[in-house]
Amino acid sequence: LVAFGQKFNAPVIGIFPLSPTIWGSYLSGNPMPFSYVPSYKTPFTDHMNLNERIQNTLIQLYEFIGTKYYYLPKQEEVVRNKMKFKGSENLPPLQSMLKNVSLHLIDYHFSSGYNRPFENNILQVGGLNLARAKIEPLDKELSDLMDKSKGVIYFSMGSHVKTSELGEDAVREIVKAFAQLSDYQVFMKWDGDFQPLGLPPNVKISKWFPQPSVLGHPKTKVMIGHGGLHGIMECIHHGVPFLGIPQFSDQESNTRFVVSSGFGLRVGKDELTSEKLLGAVRALLTKPEYKENAVKRSKIALDRVMAPLDLAVYGVEYVLRHQGAPHLRPAVLDLPWYQYILVDVISIIIIVPLVILFIVLKLSSWCRPFPPDPVLKK
Repeated sequence: LVAFGQKFNAPVIGIFPLSPTIWGSYLSGNPMPFSYVPSYKTPFTDHMNLNERIQNTLIQLYEFIGTKYYYLPKQEEVVRNKMKFKGSENLPPLQSMLKNVSLHLIDYHFSSGYNRPFENNILQVGGLNLARAKIEPLDKELSDLMDKSKGVIYFSMGSHVKTSELGEDAVREIVKAFAQLSDYQVFMKWDGDFQPLGLPPNVKISKWFPQPSVLGHPKTKVMIGHGGLHGIMECIHHGVPFLGIPQFSDQESNTRFVVSSGFGLRVGKDELTSEKLLGAVRALLTKPEYKENAVKRSKIALDRVMAPLDLAVYGVEYVLRHQGAPHLRPAVLDLPWYQYILVDVISIIIIVPLVILFIVLKLSSWCRPFPPDPVLKK
């Protein structure tokens, strides 16, 4: 899309739906210190030991090199072959166009991820889908089920993971765990054309539930999900403890954040048994600190100068008012890598004193008095 900015001579505003990546940070000029900013591909927190920092650095560099020297050149070919319009032959290199995006709207907020630095050309608008979300009244069937229950456990693996495709063993263990929570009503998002075997009476399955309304209901006690960023944001928004069963991508990292923040737990997909799932759910139901931490996290998420949608609108209008807002562009985007990480400065600081020391030692060796000639004895 950045090519259209060139075609119409218009500023470009980017939207990023995940937590920042190394290549996204590179193209926006945003710092990403490997010492305390973990890759979304790792299970690490923002407090890493030496081994974790080494792994994090290698993973970040691998992703950066792969993007810069493989992925971006492939995209460059697409732009050159498909973007045909008057003057397209004069398009700057893709990387140059990406580095000149006026503003980045990132669907991220420090309430749902580790604290990290952001430049002025990046706005955190995490929770765009929640800021003005209207909680619609539940239909009578769902409302009655919730009202007469001790509490509700909501199970949803989102839109990218089909519960019916988790595997027969995993589904059996999940259903077995829910059967032992007979005092609680379970809403289970189920997208298969068949009903899970042994489904207990306290579990209602459906291909769709009004998630904001379910999570916003006072009877909802726990959400179980795959650890997608937006599902966790919704839990935080409503102050609901979360149990993650991460499957791929950033879900492991997101779930580890939930655990480290104290408002949820994790069960690995390879260790999913009814006993472990039941133990985790009961811990979230019975230990008040999980709910307390979820409510604290919700207050952090809601305490903003401006709602996410309003902030996004303000950012777009700001760029228009200031003709692309070039003053927001970090100078680092114009620096070669060795200047950015101060290789030249560090080299001078180290090499110059060593050269001076070498010269002094060499001169002192030359100025040393020669020993007297030995006196020959008769």
